[in-house]
Amino acid sequence: MTMGLKIHRMLREDEKTPEELEEEARRRKEMSDSILEIIYNKIISGRKGHSKAEILKREDEDDEEGWDD
Repeated sequence: MTMGLKIHRMLREDEKTPEELEEEARRRKEMSDSILEIIYNKIISGRKGHSKAEILKREDEDDEEGWDD
């Protein structure tokens, strides 16, 4: 579900003001970004022993390959 639909549903259900909804959406985004950063750091720390250049090269290769769905 997209964020717009979530906000619309929250408006109907909770009768919150648009400002309250914006703040809640901002908090959720910050939390999501924090979680992604933690996951990224765990992945990178799992590659200890590799030089930073090797890690960046792998990331570039991964970006070029794209995601398989």
